[in-house]
Formats: sequence, C-alpha cells, structure tokens
Amino acid sequence: MPQKDPALFDQLKQTIAAFLERVGYQVTLDRRILFSEIAVHGQRGTHQVICQPATDIYEAVESCKDLCTAKCKLAEESDYALVFPPIKEHHFIEFLTELGGRPYYLDIRSQYLMIWIANPLTGSVEGMLGGSRDQALEKALMKVNQALKAYFYGGFTQYINRIIDEKMRKGEL
Repeated sequence: MPQKDPALFDQLKQTIAAFLERVGYQVTLDRRILFSEIAVHGQRGTHQVICQPATDIYEAVESCKDLCTAKCKLAEESDYALVFPPIKEHHFIEFLTELGGRPYYLDIRSQYLMIWIANPLTGSVEGMLGGSRDQALEKALMKVNQALKAYFYGGFTQYINRIIDEKMRKGEL
C-alpha cells in the first residue's frame, strides 16, 4: 500500500533507524518479511525489533498488518513497534477505541505490539504503549519527561480502558 505522505514516512524511518543505532542496534531498512515490506529491522545481539511507521491513524491499520505478517515469520523472537509521528491526542483515542468498529487497542495489546512516537524534528523516539524485552531499548524508550510518562502510563491508558469497558457494557463489542 502506498504511503499517504512518503516524505514523512521516510523521515520517520530515518529517525527510528538513528535511534536504534544509538542504542547499539544494527539496522536494516526496507526488509521484506513474507508479504510485507518492513521499514526498519534492528538487531542487537539476540534482540530484534521490527518497526513500521504510520503517518496517520488510517495508515496505522496497514502498518499493524505488516507487523503481524512479520510476527507470523519471526514469532516471539522479536519486539514489534508501530511508530507514529507526533499527532494530536484525540487521533490516538479515535484509533485505539473507535476506528474500524472494534478497539484496535485490544488487538495491539493481544499481539504485544508497542506504539512509539518518533519526532523527526528532534530525533527523539518515545514509548507510548507496550514494552521491549531488551532492557537497553526499554531504558532508552523510558527517557521521557516525567509528566508525559505519568500521562501515558497512567491516565491515558485508564481513559482508553474506560471507553472500551463502556462499549463492552453496551454490547458494542
């Protein structure tokens, strides 16, 4: 599927690659795994991470499919990250709770996918949901300012869970 914003997709890919290299990963760009073209594959010792950018919430579904395809081949040997640029909070809420009629949050959590935010302007990459099995990568992702970390790991996920719980009670799921 062609990207909606190829320039931003490439900037995200380069930002992710530079971040992983700073953590000590050997990076391969545009690696084909089964039926999917994976943007960034990183390897550090026995640790692997597969990263697929999404320039917006609508492209994210296709990126998740690519990650799941890679997971069919590599199974639990790797970590998998869906990577967004900085986007507005309400877009995340829409993607995680409403888009497609079923909360993608449930699918993302069931597949142990991570969600990262990569900012091409600053070169920063921050973990939003999920975690890596590689402690060095996890430590690098946790270098988020304390207010943002408290928000993402506290209030934001609680809010998403409340929305999903309400949909379940209403029989919408």
